Amino acid sequence: PDKPLLNRALYGRYAPGSTIKPILALAAMEQGFDPQKKNFCSGSFELPGSLRPYRCWNRDGHGFLNLIQAIEESCDTFFYQLGLTLGIDKMSSRLASFGLGQPTGIDLYDEPSGLIPSREWKQGAYGEPWYSGETVIAGIGQGYMLVTPLQLAVATAAIANRGKLVKPRLLTRFENLQTGVIVPGPEISMTTIE
Repeated sequence: PDKPLLNRALYGRYAPGSTIKPILALAAMEQGFDPQKKNFCSGSFELPGSLRPYRCWNRDGHGFLNLIQAIEESCDTFFYQLGLTLGIDKMSSRLASFGLGQPTGIDLYDEPSGLIPSREWKQGAYGEPWYSGETVIAGIGQGYMLVTPLQLAVATAAIANRGKLVKPRLLTRFENLQTGVIVPGPEISMTTIE
């Protein structure tokens, strides 16, 4: 019943949660966001005109944080606000540029995609507009967003590789054990994130 033979790294699709915060931080800085600018975390956040609180994992709040501190502390309220600053369309575009929500191209059968939502996607899927509250929770990798662990590994590697997306692979070569002939596998593919 728990599907123990399912390759969850490849076929499991999950909300990425806080793992996307560094990517959103990069997107914000590309849009001119000052990483030293401090936002206040009281432990919750409310949209203007709304009484619904969006809580931080730290109910007591983090106080004033800049972008680097917000990543270190994984402050939800900071990224709620950052998500609103970016907007869902910029968030979707940037997350997709890191390979999230789409097959990585690994040399395995039937790799699934995921889902990085946008206004256009929601209108097509549900016939409804996108709401600000959905942008808020997308800022911490929740809501409609679904990615595979392998997509997250590729995105993390792209940060470590200074913007180069590496296509993962399992097969590096074929070797005939009787003759000793070695045939190279597919080349490693790298794409630079723009």
